[in-house]
Amino acid sequence: MISKYLKKSTEPGGDVSTFVGEGIELSSGNIKGCGSVRVDGIMSGNVDIDGDLFIGDAGHLKGNASANYAYITGRLDGSVFVTGLLHLTSSANVQGDIGCTTILIEEGAVFGGNCRMAGKVVERSAPLVLERKERAV
Repeated sequence: MISKYLKKSTEPGGDVSTFVGEGIELSSGNIKGCGSVRVDGIMSGNVDIDGDLFIGDAGHLKGNASANYAYITGRLDGSVFVTGLLHLTSSANVQGDIGCTTILIEEGAVFGGNCRMAGKVVERSAPLVLERKERAV
């Protein structure tokens, strides 16, 4: 069920309410609200939506993201919190911490950070806090 929705929504002009197109650079600004967001350009700022987040092949989000579902084929430099499925395709590059209930990481995807998963839908009102443990050398 979710894969059919993601395929439809990830097409430009699909069920996306905010679109940062390829070749566009949004140098500072946050997006907050309802609806889905697709980033195919470069965006510096945070995304906090009650909807789905799509970062396309040429997309680069420099900031934190919070969404219901996230489908990433481009780059994210920041933490991401997803109440549902987080899908990192083979071309995805995420440099930050992840909080989600379900994750799909394809072979070839790059992830640098910590991941916290919950067995059920977690409340988005609580901030994502991950503790780093120092390792003895």
